[in-house]
Amino acid sequence: MKVFISGIGGQGASLLAQYYITLGNEVYGTDKTLNERIKALGIENNILTGDSALEFSQKIDVSKIDLYIYSSAFREDHPERTYFKDKNILIYEVGSLTDELIKQYLSGKMTSDEKSAFLNSNLLPLAKIDWNKKKYIAVTGTDGKTTTVSLIYHILKKLGKRTAAISTLGMLTNGKFADTGFHTTTPSSQELYQLLSRDELKDIDYVIVETTSHSLAMGRLAMAFFDIAVVTNITTEHLDYHKTWDNYFNSKARLITERLKDKGQVILNDMDKRSFVKLESLCKNNNIRYKTFSKQVYNNISLREEFDTDYNRINASLAIEAVNSVIEDGPVSIPLNSILSDFSGVKGRMEFLQKKPFSIIVDFAHTENALNELLSSLTEKLRENCNIRAVFGCAGMRDKSKRENMGKIAFKFSKYIYLCPEDPRVEDLSLINVEILKGMGIEIQEIDKFKQINYCEFLKEDRRIKIFQEFSVNSRYKAIETAIFEAKEGDIVVICGKGHEETMCFNTTEYEWSDQTAVISILEKLKLAK
Repeated sequence: MKVFISGIGGQGASLLAQYYITLGNEVYGTDKTLNERIKALGIENNILTGDSALEFSQKIDVSKIDLYIYSSAFREDHPERTYFKDKNILIYEVGSLTDELIKQYLSGKMTSDEKSAFLNSNLLPLAKIDWNKKKYIAVTGTDGKTTTVSLIYHILKKLGKRTAAISTLGMLTNGKFADTGFHTTTPSSQELYQLLSRDELKDIDYVIVETTSHSLAMGRLAMAFFDIAVVTNITTEHLDYHKTWDNYFNSKARLITERLKDKGQVILNDMDKRSFVKLESLCKNNNIRYKTFSKQVYNNISLREEFDTDYNRINASLAIEAVNSVIEDGPVSIPLNSILSDFSGVKGRMEFLQKKPFSIIVDFAHTENALNELLSSLTEKLRENCNIRAVFGCAGMRDKSKRENMGKIAFKFSKYIYLCPEDPRVEDLSLINVEILKGMGIEIQEIDKFKQINYCEFLKEDRRIKIFQEFSVNSRYKAIETAIFEAKEGDIVVICGKGHEETMCFNTTEYEWSDQTAVISILEKLKLAK
């Protein structure tokens, strides 16, 4: 069999390449550079890199390819995907093929040679972990995952438990933070295995892991088993990958149906009606224990004023229920008035950088639900005759269906809106903005002319919308700077979409960027200006 892999130097793709090479297949591929993973495969002569990869169909005999595999980083209109699309061959995305092979291995459908190649390729490293030696908690959901992980970690630490947490932010182990360097919420199974095998985790009793729909769909958590699964909510996100909400839901649900220990338990949010009905039915049909959080906890828990929103009360209530369900000595009496009173919050989640004379907040809100929850909660805190000034955009190469609705939400709650880049990647930033503006009731008629403009303004009803669309980090800086310089006493400047992140992607290049650093720089300018 002949195999062709686009993006063969990626971690998952290179492991698949090793699997097929071990089985004696001919493997070819392309990538940007000849990295160490490709060199380790020993097939450099079969690999095209850089500009030469553009001529793959001339330089490699692709007419007899039986299996085409592509990295999810390759767009649907990429020349390699387009070339193989109409060929009568097997075609798989890296993650979905990995997941399929794992299922074949676990169900005993592989031959002895395939099993041997599979194990030698290290596609299932988490099988080496003894999941019964510690208590493991998984947190998934569309929004609130990182905050809920941090809340569970905080509570367990306050109760004197030896705890570690792996999330979007990095890894926390007994109060010590380590930047994992990963740019995905849930690392690959190989990376997760390395984290869980670290010496500093040997004496840890509780481990909390943030999990995503991608990680579950791609088999990154295969052979991981959790005592508790927390689902914060399932709204709408990542439809660029999952295509439909049902597919997205089903990927999340795999945490419950496949990754729970025999006596594991699920903690559900019954205030998220759409997902709760389906999740409750799923648990009942599969005889899986589940519970919702206590309304007494929700009503009586004490949170810091700036952190005290309905949204975070739900996250905190889920965290308390998870802790009560997982600790070995049974439910404890958690002091609701003090357990989270000193919780300092999470970087890039409702993070106040200034409170007076006007507030400046950085928040990761990049979904419809998160933006709606954030802006509606800030509206409740807004003083009379003061305004919300929202700085935001939408990412390129991600779920396009949310853009118009996010524009609608921003327009509903914000008197002043500053549209700017948020990882446009290879998409045209102005076309992203066109879709957002539709939600504000603004139709761009002359799109070609609009694409040539780096800055423009619109006045719609009593809302002022300013658009910054130079294709660089400078655009986001100018948007934040304008919002801060224009803010009046009592206003709330809220900067959405990037949160904790420290890079921003234009085309395929990651540039250094931090909303927090930008704000500090701008405030210094403001002081000097006075």
